Amino acid sequence: MTSAADATAKFGAHAAGDTLPRNLDILIRYGSNNIYAIKVADAASIVGSDTTGARTGIYLIKDIPSLYKDIPNFILAPGQNTDAVVTAATAVADAIRSIAVIDPTVSAL
Repeated sequence: MTSAADATAKFGAHAAGDTLPRNLDILIRYGSNNIYAIKVADAASIVGSDTTGARTGIYLIKDIPSLYKDIPNFILAPGQNTDAVVTAATAVADAIRSIAVIDPTVSAL
């Protein structure tokens, strides 16, 4: 996506429980360009699988350099910070030389 209108056309407006449209709006508003967004059906689908030619979830990001001749600077999964998501995002970031940004879990002190 390269504009807020493009993001809204592809992912709709913000709705309760869906943080992707709001995050895209913020990234575009502050100058990010060439945003590659992958929306999954549910939280269980975020990690996906790393099968070449049939990647799903976070692992789809590994195909961006060959498909679009671009390397994403950051990998974001807003609100997702399970061990599986962190492991997958880190593996993808290492594979394409990018940075995985993970939301920390706030724990009681």
